[in-house]
Amino acid sequence: MKRNITLLCLLAFPFWAFAQLGTIDPNFAIGTGAGITFTQKRVETIVQQPDGKLLLGGWFSEFNGTESRRIVRLNLDGSVDTSFNVGVGFNGTSPYVNAITLQPDGKILVGGNFSDYKGVTRHRIARLNPDGSLDTSFNPLTGFDSDVNSIALQSDGKIVVGGIFSKFDWLNQGGINRQAIARLNSDGSLDTSFDSATGFTSTAGQNRIHTVIVQPNGKILCGGLFTAYKSVSRILLARLNEDASLDTTFDAGNNFSLIAGFYGEAWETVLLPNGQIITAGNFRHTGANNKAIVKLNSDGSVDTSLALDLSNVTAMTVQSDGKILASAGGPYTFRRYLENGAVDTSFPETSFNDWARHCIVQNDGNIVIGGWFSYNPSGLMRVVGDTPNLNLSDETSLNTVKIYPNPTSDMLYIDLAETPNFSQATLTLVDVQGRKVSEHILSNSVTPINTDHLPKGLYIATINMENAQLTKKIVIQ
Repeated sequence: MKRNITLLCLLAFPFWAFAQLGTIDPNFAIGTGAGITFTQKRVETIVQQPDGKLLLGGWFSEFNGTESRRIVRLNLDGSVDTSFNVGVGFNGTSPYVNAITLQPDGKILVGGNFSDYKGVTRHRIARLNPDGSLDTSFNPLTGFDSDVNSIALQSDGKIVVGGIFSKFDWLNQGGINRQAIARLNSDGSLDTSFDSATGFTSTAGQNRIHTVIVQPNGKILCGGLFTAYKSVSRILLARLNEDASLDTTFDAGNNFSLIAGFYGEAWETVLLPNGQIITAGNFRHTGANNKAIVKLNSDGSVDTSLALDLSNVTAMTVQSDGKILASAGGPYTFRRYLENGAVDTSFPETSFNDWARHCIVQNDGNIVIGGWFSYNPSGLMRVVGDTPNLNLSDETSLNTVKIYPNPTSDMLYIDLAETPNFSQATLTLVDVQGRKVSEHILSNSVTPINTDHLPKGLYIATINMENAQLTKKIVIQ
């Protein structure tokens, strides 16, 4: 029996074929979003679950009219997931959520500035069950004395926490010194073998950690506002060993400096698969002559292949193909850049009326941006990205289907020569408006398709077989 699966039926890829790259996704229907007042509309962090649902944290007290204090979970279409019951949520003096990290078991670590969750005391860090209830097996005692900004998991289940704090269990006999970074055991207790009592310090005022990344080798990459770690000079970036000692093999030097009236801060840091590091913030990096964003080798030395001149990058991530997504302030914009820093002209610029604070690439390639902006709509938007190819198969393996060249200018070739269990197959080509532009019967070898009469742009090619369907993006240039 023929398996009939169309692109429009895929929840993870709603109407993707009908939206233009880099434009706001009209199918992400979040209504009023995170509210209309300045403190309500602020989304600080976004995490996507393996099932595609989105966890948001920030300053808001509702989302699209549903009470959701500082945390909410959305379905892929943008609607509030009411099965995630946060009740009265996180509260305290000027409460907000800055960090959300998923554990492999589905439990959710949350950090920020709050004093309770659903009325149960939890100072600035808590763990939730997948349904939104408090995980009482995670007990951080009286927690941290100031903000938690970042949470990272080690492979052994221990939890590395970065922020503005200086003490853990701070309401118990003065607390235990932990300067901007600490490590907890999986039950929330302090891991005393990780001695960061003197930790990060700064000559520029308050020191803070914005990002913590546990590398595959167990070393811990830290970015933020600091000038030293345990009295050893380290400006904005440092890497620690698993025992909290400074990793002296990583040294980014004294290249980070003031930009546009700010003391430099590293707001976002991404570890690339090859061990290189891209960090962004409001600094100037003199070694690379870059403003606000720089690529470093695994030892902290500069990779000058990336050349960018931006101001105060507050949200940044890197796609799997190496392209960089970044939002800069003054004016507030969101753009995509090639690996060398050149503007990706295929991806239009998006403008905001306030800061973007976080962005992620969904597992379907679309891009979600959160921040302080108050339109399109409030605090959150999704733009269309490079949605990955879809391989949907029943008995037939589609890994052997070849479509080339892509991009193309005049001819497209469909090669089914190695496809097992081949039977009659057709290809339908539609444009981004959903209009069918051509249809072809495919042979069990190579079928040439003339495309030189088609306008340049993005198309969707759908191959239908007896028991499977394959949908791929095609670019004609």
